[in-house]
Amino acid sequence: LKLDLAGYKNKKVKIILSVELKKNKKYSFKESFCLSNPTFIKKKVDYKNIILLSIESLSDLNYLSYKYNLPKLPNFEKLMKISSSYSEVYSPIDATLTYAGSIFSGLMPSQHGLGDYSISPDSYDNEILNKNIKLLSEQIKCKGFINFFGGTAPRLNSKTGFTRGFDDYFQVNKNYFANRPKMNLILNGLHSFKGFDKFFFLHLDCLHEPYLSLLDDKKPLSHDVSFLKKENKKFNIEGYMNGLEEIDRELGYLINYLNNNDEMDKTMIFLTGDHGNGINWEKGMEYTLYDERLRVPLIIKYPTWVESNNENNSIPVSSVFEIHRILNSIFVKCCAQFS
Repeated sequence: LKLDLAGYKNKKVKIILSVELKKNKKYSFKESFCLSNPTFIKKKVDYKNIILLSIESLSDLNYLSYKYNLPKLPNFEKLMKISSSYSEVYSPIDATLTYAGSIFSGLMPSQHGLGDYSISPDSYDNEILNKNIKLLSEQIKCKGFINFFGGTAPRLNSKTGFTRGFDDYFQVNKNYFANRPKMNLILNGLHSFKGFDKFFFLHLDCLHEPYLSLLDDKKPLSHDVSFLKKENKKFNIEGYMNGLEEIDRELGYLINYLNNNDEMDKTMIFLTGDHGNGINWEKGMEYTLYDERLRVPLIIKYPTWVESNNENNSIPVSSVFEIHRILNSIFVKCCAQFS
């Protein structure tokens, strides 16, 4: 909802939001939306865009290329040519909920304490982010940005604290739902709020199992149920590679929009994974902290409004803490530090 207040100078404005909730007997679901207070911001000529692309189960692309026969990913290559790419990057954890606690707080999993997987990660019995911790979204918002959130999986739900600092929040529970947020969430925000500083966080999920869905909008992928057997690793690899191609197409939509609308120089892009792939991973296995599961990419496209960067791309880094370090160095005069 966007309203131009130019014609209301020296007048009182009263905003009333009326909400009606209805139970859908066909589906069980958690919250579908949330409401926040109105934000009043003036348009700018020299506005800034920050996009943080968090890709579910995305392993380091160089490592994947070494181990598997990767499909052509032309849009990843386009982004890398204009970006700074790190050679050895690790996620702080191999679990999505715990990673989310770190990417938003800038803290180690042992510090924020979120993500006890002995409890269901999607359960309301799990821990929530401490409200005394200033989150990444809240820090960016204090600089006058409009913040957008798109996510898949209920572990990113509002109860856990992931709506804090966001003006626009959209999350669905399953990666095979037809309405799961994709790049169009960012493109719509870029177009509708041109002239404003904007921050987008998109947790894009095309790589998490199940790779096969029999929903109508996905047919026909396969009708041979033998593909569902865990021992059929070839199908897991093919499903993962198909997901990579889908992400590459989504990335192409973003690159084309930024280039065609003179937005590329205004836009800072971070691309990373929450953790590596699950091709050779099984729930409850004794040892899960191996390279394929922990190595993730870190690609950073700098805008013209960032004067310089001081990172050393050749040394091992943690994806989460490097992102916070760079943002902290950019917004060092923010009302509170990022990390």
